[in-house]
Amino acid sequence: MITYNISKIYVFKSFQNPYKQLISKQNMRDTIGNYPYDTTKVNGKTVLKFYPKGENLKHPDSPKFSITLDKEDLKKLAKIA
Repeated sequence: MITYNISKIYVFKSFQNPYKQLISKQNMRDTIGNYPYDTTKVNGKTVLKFYPKGENLKHPDSPKFSITLDKEDLKKLAKIA
């Protein structure tokens, strides 16, 4: 019984550490137009996920919107700039 309680406390402590890392990750994101974003590659396409801007947000890691771009879309955006 004591071993079970100790393992339960250990799981709770290990759960708290990744949460703190997520908060620091929010502050380290690059921005476009003051909106933080992340990029990933999925099946040869680039996926941009934009997150809410501001401080002390209730859900800072939930994307506000995302867009999937293929190579042709990226060429079009490069022509605009």
